[in-house]
Amino acid sequence: MSAYIKSLDSNHLVSVGDEGFFNRSGSSDWTYNGSEGVDFEAFLRLPTIDFGTLHLYPEDWGKGSDDSWATQFILDHINAAKTIGKPVILEEYGYRDLNQRKRIYQSWLDVVYNNDAAGDMVWMLASKSYQYNDGFIIDETSPAFDVISPHIARMNQKNL
Repeated sequence: MSAYIKSLDSNHLVSVGDEGFFNRSGSSDWTYNGSEGVDFEAFLRLPTIDFGTLHLYPEDWGKGSDDSWATQFILDHINAAKTIGKPVILEEYGYRDLNQRKRIYQSWLDVVYNNDAAGDMVWMLASKSYQYNDGFIIDETSPAFDVISPHIARMNQKNL
């Protein structure tokens, strides 16, 4: 499909847009062992894929609240993308525990910033009046907004 998109528009940036699970033999972790049928590194090696993506929902994935797993997951994607020679974006992420969310997001965004990922996009920023809430919504009154907003400014400065 990516080759077809490139045949129509060679200047169109293409990514897979998946969770970013790996296919590394020997791992017992389902996000790393290929049991989900995807392979972040193989996708990224395709010449018609321009950048990598990963999603991150550790609570929903059974990874608990230990931040070390999530920060390592981000770092592993950044390092794999650097090895392959393409950028990576933490394309979608969320954390349900409102008491920990601000601290967790700061930790994740520091990994993105300090290790030169291309960017990140929280799921989801909305106005306070937005009616739907899947447990991950951040609005202007959310404590996590105080982490996201300065991070955006830092990333913008970095990319000037």
